[in-house]
Amino acid sequence: MRLMFELERYKKLRMIINIICYCLFARHNARRQLILQSLGS
Repeated sequence: MRLMFELERYKKLRMIINIICYCLFARHNARRQLILQSLGS
């Protein structure tokens, strides 16, 4: 029972970390594209 609870908590934590990483990566990607566009034009 305890193990299942720990597993659920771990899954939630990993999901949150994945979302944060995705948001940071997307923001970084968008910024890079803006820089490339401004250099190109």
